[in-house]
Amino acid sequence: MQCIMTTVLKFTAPILRLRCTTLRQALFCILYGKEVEFVTSSLRVDRVAAHGLGLSRRNIDLAFLSKLLVLNGNVVKKKSVEVKTGDVIDLLRKDECNQEIVKFDSVKILEMLERTSKGKERVLLTRKRGVVMEWGQFKERFN
Repeated sequence: MQCIMTTVLKFTAPILRLRCTTLRQALFCILYGKEVEFVTSSLRVDRVAAHGLGLSRRNIDLAFLSKLLVLNGNVVKKKSVEVKTGDVIDLLRKDECNQEIVKFDSVKILEMLERTSKGKERVLLTRKRGVVMEWGQFKERFN
């Protein structure tokens, strides 16, 4: 009996950390990332990345200056670039990367929803944290 409980706890502990209410939501989060909807005044890459990843704009600015912010496979050169549906924003984790493996957080813009009554943009995206893959796979994602 204890062996079964240990196995169940081993598999449910990560699901509990996702803060999902059902097993179906937890599996969706693991496979496709967490869906996030938010309202923003502009679609600049730095603003959308900050909202999508749940980071401050200051942290995004530091990542931009360190050339760790990637839009559709290319390092972001201007923060004022506007994103559109289907764009992928990656934030590389410099301390956790080496010559073989890259670790990053990723945001994919799913849909631009209708504007609010005040004219602000509503955005639906998926967020994945702690994605690990080989550099070759990372570069091939955008070809």
